[in-house]
Amino acid sequence: MIESTHVVSQSVTIRLDLLILKGEDKLIAYCPALELSTRIQNEEDMQDTVDQYVRVFLEEMERNGSLEKYLLKHGWTLSQHPEIQYIPPPPVPADETYKGLHEISRTKYAVTFPVG
Repeated sequence: MIESTHVVSQSVTIRLDLLILKGEDKLIAYCPALELSTRIQNEEDMQDTVDQYVRVFLEEMERNGSLEKYLLKHGWTLSQHPEIQYIPPPPVPADETYKGLHEISRTKYAVTFPVG
C-alpha cells in the first residue's frame, strides 16, 4: 500500500508496503501496489535490492511515458488538488497466501525518483 505520494521540484516520493514472502528455499520481496516482486538473498539484503529494482522500474516507466497509465491500470487514482498525488489501491490482507509463498514480514518503504 502506498500511504502517500508527494511531488517536489521534479521528483516524486512514493511510500509503499513491502512484503517479505517465504517459500521452501527462497525469499521474495513483493510490492502489491506496483505488482512487482524480486528474489532476495536475505532480509538484510532487501533494502538495497528493492531500492534499485523499484527505482529503475519507476524511472523507466516515467521516461517512456507509461507510468501514469500503469498506475491507473493497477488500481491507483489520481488527485490533482492541492497537488499531484497518486492514491494507491487498498492494501492486501496480511493473511493472504501468494502462490505457495507465505508472508513473514511487512515493512514500509519509500522511494523518490525524478519526473518530467
